[in-house]
Amino acid sequence: MSFKAKVPLPAGVEVLRRYDRRAIDGNTSKLSLFTPSPTPNDPDNNYVNNPLPGAKNHVVLAMSVDCTLQLIKSADNIDPVAVVNRLKDAVIKVETNGGREERILHPLKDYMNFSQTRAAVAAIADGGTPVGAISESLITLQATGPRTIDNLFFFEPNESFTVEVLFNNGSFPAQSDWTYGRFGLEVELYLGQMNGQQLQTYDRRLQQAAG
Repeated sequence: MSFKAKVPLPAGVEVLRRYDRRAIDGNTSKLSLFTPSPTPNDPDNNYVNNPLPGAKNHVVLAMSVDCTLQLIKSADNIDPVAVVNRLKDAVIKVETNGGREERILHPLKDYMNFSQTRAAVAAIADGGTPVGAISESLITLQATGPRTIDNLFFFEPNESFTVEVLFNNGSFPAQSDWTYGRFGLEVELYLGQMNGQQLQTYDRRLQQAAG
């Protein structure tokens, strides 16, 4: 997926894409991602550790959130409308543990295009004969891609951080109820590796862009 930073990056900045994918299993008030010491070679993530390795600052240029299932359909214990509404009511929070006050706190609807969610009702057939009284709901979730972060937010070298999705109503189906895939969320961070001078240049450009 293509990505363009909010303002031009300083020369020599390398952009990394790091993601983590977590299942939502039943009642969940908080989903924690990018936890320390992930399992090596796990396809559900591509980060090595938290804190991120290296001697440079990691600036969060953009972030994306996506559901692991593009299509949600009704089944025993699964109400697609209720699932989508509970996702829409959630917020995502990113904080550092270094004592700085900056953080990202945004509604999940800023990252998932619920306005483009599509719903359809399909009649169920019994042995080739339509059964009009029985139907199933199908909801398609649209991915939006990365959203740029307007203000300077970064992780210092060896600074740990937390990424959490907080649900106002976390009454989700159990994983055993999802017979056609695993239900959860994937968060991807677009990170610019910057030294101190590059960080100052990027911060100045952000402030100039903000007027």
